[in-house]
Amino acid sequence: MGKVLLVLDEVQQIASEQPLYRVCGHCQYIYYKKSSRGEYSDKARLPFCSAFLHTYIMNENEIQPELTEPIKKKNHLPLYCFFGLLFVAGICGGWWFYHYQHDTDEEYAAFLVLEDNECLADYEAFMEKYPQSEYLPEVKERYNQLTAMHGEWNRLRIGGTRSDYLRFRANYPQSTLVRQCELKIDSLDWLAAKEIDTPEAYDNYLREHPDGRYLSEASIAQGKLADAQPTDEERMAIAMAISNFFQAFGKNDEEGIFACITPTMTQFLSKHDATKVDVANIISRTYNEHILSCRFNLNDDYTIRKSNTADDETCYTVAFSVDQYIERDNEGKTFGSYTAEAVLTGQFKLQSLTMVEKSRR
Repeated sequence: MGKVLLVLDEVQQIASEQPLYRVCGHCQYIYYKKSSRGEYSDKARLPFCSAFLHTYIMNENEIQPELTEPIKKKNHLPLYCFFGLLFVAGICGGWWFYHYQHDTDEEYAAFLVLEDNECLADYEAFMEKYPQSEYLPEVKERYNQLTAMHGEWNRLRIGGTRSDYLRFRANYPQSTLVRQCELKIDSLDWLAAKEIDTPEAYDNYLREHPDGRYLSEASIAQGKLADAQPTDEERMAIAMAISNFFQAFGKNDEEGIFACITPTMTQFLSKHDATKVDVANIISRTYNEHILSCRFNLNDDYTIRKSNTADDETCYTVAFSVDQYIERDNEGKTFGSYTAEAVLTGQFKLQSLTMVEKSRR
């Protein structure tokens, strides 16, 4: 038995002459003749080797292949399964990380919305949506503070005083309600200035609220008050007229009283539309046989406002205080202290006089 090496084109010639078992010298696969037509098939069902040289073994009667153990193909299925599982795990991990990061970012964004936010509904929505949030303790603490603040503010809105609003502003200086608080203080101070209605009151308002809502009204009121302030000569004439009246009153001097008043006073003490006779009768009734003398002491604390009547006549409204001293021969009133308000015409005649007793003995 001999061994012969054949090249590829010689193999084709041998295949046409006799049946041959062919063994690839390169890959060791066996090729054999299946039919008389000369068809050859790969026993291993693999494509024919691409090598150019093949080895064949022949003897006298038949060609016996030199059988050799074919190279076994490695099983890569476990490796494929491993990489497949690894791929699936990577996809799942990426999906989980994406959604976790997305939820975390959304939670943090919702937390940032609460910064400088005083809407209780937003805090309640956050606590309901993120009950396990790491920011929950801080959100709850802030929510409780805001609840207390809004409760106090609602009480103030019903009937808060200026001092209440000042205290609220001091307790919550960073709150958005501070602006509303300042507006409320501004309104209360303006109402107080209007009620007092003096140059000093308007000056105080303007000093406390240089950017207040009532700057224009305060300036106008100041201008009117400036126009309403009497001159020094007018002040002297008013003081003289009031002094003359009370001197005549103390002496029960009708002629002196009549010289100081208008023919009909709009009011004298408790009497409305009092004539000169009415005034004289009221004064005379304050005296009796036990009163030896009476005098009035004006305290020179006049507050005078100048204005015009509906007929465009000048008039003066005067507030002042006066003390009465009575000398008598029996038990009774010997002293009285009064606040008084008088209205004088442009001719410095008393048109109205009211007196309120503040103390006596």
